[in-house]
Amino acid sequence: MMKLDFGKVLLGLDGKPIRFNDRDATLGLIAVEALCAVYPGEENLAGTDKYKRAVLAEMAFKGNGEDVSAEDVALIKQLIGKAYAPLVVKKAYDIIEGK
Repeated sequence: MMKLDFGKVLLGLDGKPIRFNDRDATLGLIAVEALCAVYPGEENLAGTDKYKRAVLAEMAFKGNGEDVSAEDVALIKQLIGKAYAPLVVKKAYDIIEGK
């Protein structure tokens, strides 16, 4: 298990919070968006996989330091990588990896 601080804010190159929809982009906000999206090629994604993503999204939305399995951390990272541009991916990965 790994503790993820979903409330941590992603900082841009200028050291200021990255903003999405007039809100500071937290790891939780980024993770929720990535987990709730449907990607090309996933039209037949199993209901159990969709359920798992929704459960993780609820956890991320709370923004608390949550214990997450290594498998779920890998899924969150994979989906953030699909959903976002390189800078957001790097900043989110840095938070997840404790950098």
